[in-house]
Amino acid sequence: IAECAQASDEAWITGGFFAADLVDTYDGHPIRDVIDDIAGDKAVFLFDYSHHHSIVNSKALEIAGIDATTEAVSGGIIHKDGAGEPNGFVSETQIPLIQAVIPPRTDAEMDLVFDTFQARMHGYGVIGWREAFAQDAASETYARNEANGLLRSFVSLCRPAGLAPEAVDALVESAKGLNGDYLRADCAKILIDGIMPTRTALMLDPYLPAEGDDHDQLNGPDRGHATMEPEAFNAAMTLLDRAGILVKAHASADGSARMVLNAIETARAANGADGPAHEVAHSQMISDKDVPRFADLNAVAEFSPVFWYPSPLMKFTLEPVIGADRVQSMYRIKDILQTGARVVAGSDWPLSTPNPFPSIEAMVTRQNPYGSTDYIGMPYLNQDQAITVEQAIGLYTLTNAAQMGRDDTSGSLSVGKRADFIVLARNLMKVEDRR
Repeated sequence: IAECAQASDEAWITGGFFAADLVDTYDGHPIRDVIDDIAGDKAVFLFDYSHHHSIVNSKALEIAGIDATTEAVSGGIIHKDGAGEPNGFVSETQIPLIQAVIPPRTDAEMDLVFDTFQARMHGYGVIGWREAFAQDAASETYARNEANGLLRSFVSLCRPAGLAPEAVDALVESAKGLNGDYLRADCAKILIDGIMPTRTALMLDPYLPAEGDDHDQLNGPDRGHATMEPEAFNAAMTLLDRAGILVKAHASADGSARMVLNAIETARAANGADGPAHEVAHSQMISDKDVPRFADLNAVAEFSPVFWYPSPLMKFTLEPVIGADRVQSMYRIKDILQTGARVVAGSDWPLSTPNPFPSIEAMVTRQNPYGSTDYIGMPYLNQDQAITVEQAIGLYTLTNAAQMGRDDTSGSLSVGKRADFIVLARNLMKVEDRR
């Protein structure tokens, strides 16, 4: 931050990432003052690694019009210091109000981001993806680059969706100017809850007590909370389903996953069973009761690899808030596959790498693909949920292509399909099994 403040003439410093548990470490203390001392008169906005929390300094708060009297929006949090002043942490649905006052990047800057990212994805052998939170600048950049003949990847835009009927209508109408040969604006992103490490994910059972801190400001109830009322979400899901828009709903825990499945059930009852295959994004925790509902409702479990292998983050960040037993029940990939439901694999980039190969290894071994974690006493994560190499590759190829509506031309090497393929140094079917 100090280097940027000295080297740049820009009014804002933006970037990331910081560890989400800093929200606990500094809760009640003014992190804004720490950043003020470093950044001088520049406004600062930083994301945490999950994109559910941000740090802002006094200048950014001033520009955004946030002070001690400002009430948080529904589902948002303005963290306060001991005097009741904003302490510099802003979370969940409050974050877009800060982003709205940050000067936008130029088209040239966005095009450079696009070109760099597409090249990186192709380097991993990835030719298609969902842009899971495609705000206006990103959506317009994809459309501009397709019009210029530079988009050479299949992209599905999941754009943030409001819940009101007029917001749904606007989302559907604006999609018409974004669709092309490679690009489809066919998905809506809705954030149902936060994340478990900061106790903002909606749980069916309570979090473990936090030593010396009741987390009242951060969490509300000890099961976390949703960012919206179920009735409002059910109504929006039904409207989007009727319009043919797939909903990708962020659901970090078993309570929010059930809330999404309930909304899909409501939409199916209203519109019939042939609507889009809506996605429960992340699917970190799914209760026994809800596992069979994916197949019953034509709902899709999307798994992102950030937590599906053992790591210090699992041991030292999640275990203290949900306990070892619940940690070892996470990512029930095998159970949901066995019901016949569609399971797809994501990345949750930039929280993790979009490189599919470490993720494939972790799904097969349930071990950390980057090295042993015996030193933390967690060699495996929910080992019973390991799947085969064939299944893991299938999720990243034909199944993902089908979920994006591209399996007629992509996803497998078949006569009549596109000749998109990569050459690997080793045969994945013959790589030594670390288990």
